Amino acid sequence: MYAALLLLAACLPSRWMVEQKALDVYVKQYDPHYRYTLMKKEDKWGATVYTLNMTSLKWLNESELTNPIWWHELIIAVSKEQKLKDSCLLMIGKGRNNASNTSTDLSVDELVNLAKSTGSCAALLGQIPNQPITYKTIPLQMCKNSFENAAVYCTWWKFMNDKSEQPHGLIQFPMVKAAVRGMDTIIDFLLKESGGTVKITKFTLTGISKRGWATWLTAAVDKRVVSFIPIVYDLLNFVKNRHHQYRAYCGWGRSLKVFYQLNLTRQLDSPRFKELTSYVDPFQYNERYQNKPKCLICGTGDGINPPDDSHYFFDQLAGEKYIRFLPNTTHFVASRPGDKASILETCRTVYLSTMQNLNMPQISWKRVETNSKGIIHLRTDQEPSATKCFFANTLNSKRRDFRRFRGHRVSWFPCKVEKVKTGVYKAEMTKPDIGWRAFFIEVTFLESEKKKYVFTSEVHIIPDTFPCADCKAGLPSGWAQTALDDYVKQYDPHYNYTVTKKEDRPVVTVYTVNMTSLKWQNDSEVDRSIWWHTMTIAVSKNQRIKDSCLLMIGNGRNDIALDIPDLTPDDAINAATSTGSCAALVQQIPNQPITYRKYPIERCKNSLENDELFCSWWKFMNDETAGPDVLILFPMVKAAVRAMDTVTDLLLKESGGMMNITKFSLIGASKVCMKCRSVLL
Repeated sequence: MYAALLLLAACLPSRWMVEQKALDVYVKQYDPHYRYTLMKKEDKWGATVYTLNMTSLKWLNESELTNPIWWHELIIAVSKEQKLKDSCLLMIGKGRNNASNTSTDLSVDELVNLAKSTGSCAALLGQIPNQPITYKTIPLQMCKNSFENAAVYCTWWKFMNDKSEQPHGLIQFPMVKAAVRGMDTIIDFLLKESGGTVKITKFTLTGISKRGWATWLTAAVDKRVVSFIPIVYDLLNFVKNRHHQYRAYCGWGRSLKVFYQLNLTRQLDSPRFKELTSYVDPFQYNERYQNKPKCLICGTGDGINPPDDSHYFFDQLAGEKYIRFLPNTTHFVASRPGDKASILETCRTVYLSTMQNLNMPQISWKRVETNSKGIIHLRTDQEPSATKCFFANTLNSKRRDFRRFRGHRVSWFPCKVEKVKTGVYKAEMTKPDIGWRAFFIEVTFLESEKKKYVFTSEVHIIPDTFPCADCKAGLPSGWAQTALDDYVKQYDPHYNYTVTKKEDRPVVTVYTVNMTSLKWQNDSEVDRSIWWHTMTIAVSKNQRIKDSCLLMIGNGRNDIALDIPDLTPDDAINAATSTGSCAALVQQIPNQPITYRKYPIERCKNSLENDELFCSWWKFMNDETAGPDVLILFPMVKAAVRAMDTVTDLLLKESGGMMNITKFSLIGASKVCMKCRSVLL
């Protein structure tokens, strides 16, 4: 057992010391939980492979998380013919904390091949982040046993809705700290294991998707990172790029489902969101990348990152930089063996070049658009051994959309590259009659059998227009943010729901749900401040529509078991059966009767319907300190929105992710019909 006695803390260059960020402070903060243990040592094909169990940190505490102690499998492969004894290539990998097969991003054999082919060290750090995670203090079902997007964006939701939340509550903070502890462990372990002959001082980092995000941020806070290769993470300048996606797709892509469901899209332009991105957007650390060569690897059909994301940051990105697009690939860019081998080849070449201080080819390009065509002018300081061009067209004229998924397979094809003169190349494409066309140039430099550079230009999209106007604060263009918007999206810890009954009927499945939607005012002002509701959610077994639901907003009393509401559960069941979809009924809107304790008017005691409504208006008109949320339509709308949240969350979980409700039609009578017109969908 090797217990690390000292943290090999990442010292920051002096020029960074005057601009310490919250992430710097968190990463270097001492954590007594850090330790590691050697689990296995084996010789494998010219390398020694060590498997370690590392505990990196404690994030938050047991009252907030089910597993606040983060542990990781760290695999280190060291070549027996070492040429570089001071360097290591580290991949930040994923994996689960509750399964024996952690399904990491790199096999042991691939790790061994990297170590042997570089004559050095190659390592894989798993369980970043340490998931699944249940957030105990977040009253949202999707934040229980959460994984990947939900694990990330639930922390963003908490930060946005709880103004007391500190930045270390954002999951990127422990992800980065765990990566830094991984480097500490590699250094400490190999120094001891080699008897002091292997002294690792430099790292090249790489990681895929969210691990690519962690790669950017770790490179920003740790000087031991000499170069880095983020894979399918180019979402720098986060807010501008999210706006860019909205304009391209005329809405939000399916990969943003969790982000959208958590109402984060509506808060993109808020001061609080600006603060959030100041902590976790790599572009906020741009000056720290000045002396760190970097190569971005991207998929042309990425469902998360449009291929022109780079237009919003790459020109301003500090330091030596490269980009490589792989044609006909998705966000799961390493899922095909050939693509994965090519990616690892790029990682190996960039690693060796930067660790040995070798000059890599210098590439620059310019994108030009004329009335009829687009042109890419590309220059290099070395003669490439091969040049290629690839292009693709959108499938329709409604979206600037190059994603590649089932039913939307955008394909890329070869196109012509013209050599203008030595080191100067050009690709031209005419504009399509409808939709959009994208293209890029790829250059290959073959220096030796083991050293091949493959880089590309950015993607050029023509015409450089967008099908839709931008959104404002996540709302469609032209919509103004109102007090009602602010009230509806405000975090309320009282929201929760429980399924009290599930019935499997011949043609429908029926869920009976008890939902607590909110707390309105307080107990000194009203006799029932906590609003609860009975919900019926019916789903047809002959589904024709899986993304939509009819929500009926009904009345009802909160003080008697027997009531005669305007809509009944049978209405929802019949609607689901006849539409071949989902229909739901939420009752007790408003939650009545209500006694307004501070109102000196008798009809405001035990009030119902009109009295309940207009007593709240009387309060607003006669009390200049009263905010708009005293108007009872505010909690009525919020309760309806929480009902939609409940339908979406429950059916997503019950269907194993197959039924994702994104659209609602609302129905209601009298006062609840007023509320229908108020809900922002």
